[in-house]
Amino acid sequence: MSCVYALFSSSNPEHIRYIGRSKYDSHDKRLKTHVLGAKYGDKGHVYNWIRKTINSGDTVLGITLESGISWKQSARREMYYIRKYKKDGHDLTNMSNGGEGRGLGYKLSEEARNRISESNKVLKKAQHSRYKEKGLVWGKDLGPKPIISDEIVQLIFTRRAEGKSLRAIARELDSSGTKAAYGGNWTASSINYILKSKTTGQM
Repeated sequence: MSCVYALFSSSNPEHIRYIGRSKYDSHDKRLKTHVLGAKYGDKGHVYNWIRKTINSGDTVLGITLESGISWKQSARREMYYIRKYKKDGHDLTNMSNGGEGRGLGYKLSEEARNRISESNKVLKKAQHSRYKEKGLVWGKDLGPKPIISDEIVQLIFTRRAEGKSLRAIARELDSSGTKAAYGGNWTASSINYILKSKTTGQM
């Protein structure tokens, strides 16, 4: 099933900047590829906005507007949300009115869609190769993560041994001003990642 999603910055969550659709039932994977594309210089208003947002120290976030719909339905719903948010005064970075075409009522030919599909495959392969050279995993990592100090890792293991929950540890680190990977806040999943990675020797 597919979904329609919106992107915005953490400093201005009420200001939607992009509407898109994904063949997944959540925006998460699509957000990661957007950020990855921006890091590798992809063109387009949305990628320029993502780069500017990240370079300013802000974070790009997403929200799933609708899920559990077919790919065909997602095209119509994407067009609906683009119209809606533009009407509400949001400065969207979308370069078209959504759907399968470049404007309302316009639809790309089968030949044009095939060319775009082939171009995307070539681009993805090139990005994958550059990513692999850095020891990262395509579609999973967003880029080199800041090194988490041994002191922080030890604190996490100590608090866990004391019986603290993952969320409680995350809250403690956040309150102390310690940043997680990519400069964001700590979550239960990021704490769990540290615990598992250090235990298996993957970090």
